[in-house]
Amino acid sequence: MIRFAPARYYGEDRCRSVFRRPRSISFREEGCVFPIRIMSEMEAAELRGRLEAFERRTGGPLKGDMRHKSHPLFVCLAEGVRRSSILDAVEDLHGPDLLFRTTNFFIKEAADPAFVSWHQDSTYWA
Repeated sequence: MIRFAPARYYGEDRCRSVFRRPRSISFREEGCVFPIRIMSEMEAAELRGRLEAFERRTGGPLKGDMRHKSHPLFVCLAEGVRRSSILDAVEDLHGPDLLFRTTNFFIKEAADPAFVSWHQDSTYWA
């Protein structure tokens, strides 16, 4: 049997560093918190460039198993999931005991005629 620890609320005093409004208030009232700047535009472009270079070397977009649990396969993603900018924001809401579960790429390539209909992400990632 799997047991989950009860959710704990970490008050506003821990949440003032990144947001004008304490993120715990936004989270409590709206169920989400944004925007959170986790990297510069240059860093994001570099990560995208690494992904696109890999896709060119391997003959096309990531497929199948390469799109799921990708952080053990790509050093830049393994580093990314450990970024303090991400961990600090999540820790402010959920406390210091965090477990990273998975990464998923849900990529719709530019000019791809495929249609992605309205959906609930919880169907795929809950």
